Amino acid sequence: QVRNGTGFSRAELLQASVELRHHALGYVKSKALQCAVRLGVADAIHRRGGAASLEDLLAEFSLD
Repeated sequence: QVRNGTGFSRAELLQASVELRHHALGYVKSKALQCAVRLGVADAIHRRGGAASLEDLLAEFSLD
């Protein structure tokens, strides 16, 4: 195990980086879901017959 100036091995730093990215992605995913719920994306898709393109959603929400 090679130690650097941090006192942690390369493997430990890599594992910490992986865990940090995992937690950050979980946070981003939960915020994306929160936004989708607030915008009513599921209802908009339902109104379009169960499928909607990004353009359909933009038209639905007037987000041009």
